[in-house]
Amino acid sequence: MKTYNLALFVVSGVTIASTIFAVKQGILPDSKMFLPDYLTKKGATLGVEDASNILIDEEFNAKTLAFSDLSKPIYYTPKKLEFLGATIDIEEVNLTPDETLEAPESWFTAGWYTQSSKTGEAGNLIIDGHYDTNTGTPAAFWGLKNLKVNDTVTLKDSMDKDFVYKVRSVFYVDIQDPDRTLIFEETHKKELTLITCGGVWDTAKHTYDKRLIVKADLVSDQI
Repeated sequence: MKTYNLALFVVSGVTIASTIFAVKQGILPDSKMFLPDYLTKKGATLGVEDASNILIDEEFNAKTLAFSDLSKPIYYTPKKLEFLGATIDIEEVNLTPDETLEAPESWFTAGWYTQSSKTGEAGNLIIDGHYDTNTGTPAAFWGLKNLKVNDTVTLKDSMDKDFVYKVRSVFYVDIQDPDRTLIFEETHKKELTLITCGGVWDTAKHTYDKRLIVKADLVSDQI
């Protein structure tokens, strides 16, 4: 709150309190004519005690609302990913100018899409990674093709808490498939989507012709 807003709030509070006191002492007439509209919205019968109670109630409700969020779980960004004995650091990625998902800067880290869900949170948590390097040697998600249904993937968040996801499906999507973006759809479930390259290398386009997708569901967390 800016300084002048705070000062105005204090002055307004003092003015209302002084007005209520003056009416009680008989110095001023009916308080309706001096109170703000929001204190007289219940009608012309609103008295000084009612107005005072509204002020107290509104202050109490504001404090209650301020602390109500403390009971809600707080979710943090994923920092490490583990599967099939591999442990991979996670960096943040966004969309490129042409609206495609960025790849991680390093061949050996995974990339968490910052507009997707956080670790343990309901929704679609999206992480991508390179399959191999520019020399054809294994990169971060080289082993992703070996995951099978019912295997587990563990995410560790920035608070060092572990979240275990169980693989539900493993499949390939052609990069020309008009429905390929469905893998990014939101969901009410706590879902993990892992993405890497697959299929055949296209020398003309300098990329693989498919994407390997792993979908997994949260089965254990520390929230």
